[in-house]
Amino acid sequence: MKTVYALFSICLLLLVACSEKEEKQTEASAISQRETIAESRRANRLFDQFFLAQVARYPSLSAKFGLRNQQDKLDNLSDVYAKQTLQLKQKQLLSLNAIDPDSLDKTTRLSLKLFKQTLKQDIGDFKWRFHSYPVNHMNGLHTAAIKLLSKHHTLHSVEDARDYIKRLKAVPRYLDQLTVGLTTRADLGIIMPSFAFPYVINDCLFITQGGILEDFRRKLNTTTIATSVREALYAAASQAFTVELEPAYQKFIVYLQRLQKKTDSRAGVWTFPDGERFYKQVLERSTSTKLQPSEIHEI
Repeated sequence: MKTVYALFSICLLLLVACSEKEEKQTEASAISQRETIAESRRANRLFDQFFLAQVARYPSLSAKFGLRNQQDKLDNLSDVYAKQTLQLKQKQLLSLNAIDPDSLDKTTRLSLKLFKQTLKQDIGDFKWRFHSYPVNHMNGLHTAAIKLLSKHHTLHSVEDARDYIKRLKAVPRYLDQLTVGLTTRADLGIIMPSFAFPYVINDCLFITQGGILEDFRRKLNTTTIATSVREALYAAASQAFTVELEPAYQKFIVYLQRLQKKTDSRAGVWTFPDGERFYKQVLERSTSTKLQPSEIHEI
């Protein structure tokens, strides 16, 4: 009988010990889960912060996302600004590298991986920033400012109208920066083919006909702004167009006509300096493979 009681006591003690162990494990698991949730929330807030910081550097992108914090500005096309954006992304990558992926939930871990991958690609591709035709016959930066105004610049108040006018006045600086970028590419031997120039020049000529003023008037007339104020705002927009925007486009057209004489009809990245390596890089980005161009074309 004493043996039975002894065995019973031992079993009871074991059960109690197991129960306490399970409770501690459950408690530890709950703490770990709460920590994972907290870390994931912090990481996602950081992702949002970093993304918005990038968007804020481009008024056109801000407008497309419906943000109205830079409604009086156009994009800065200077290389100095591009280098500053690169530095921002480098700092962001350093911050993301400090995050322990194992401290995050599965979804946030994937977000971290993709964000870091995008930053690494942007940083790595920076050396190729001039390997492009920012102005071409399909679309381009020569019309981007006007499209920003017509498609994305909402107008509900006097302040909105004044911001619109400020953007009209900012076009000369914008086109000057674009001209510098095109000249830098030309010095590297990167000029769009000759057949594209007439289309680009026609785009610019069309802009000088004043269609953007009609867009401004139409939007202005849908507001509740007093008639006298609307007339004053339209007069200011007309002056900005006549004195600043139109001459800036005429100047840009003359530049394009000169630039056209320096190119020929050849098109393709093979005409770029180190074009073969650049092409390989583009294929790697677009296909996510390490295959050689010749291997991809055989598929």
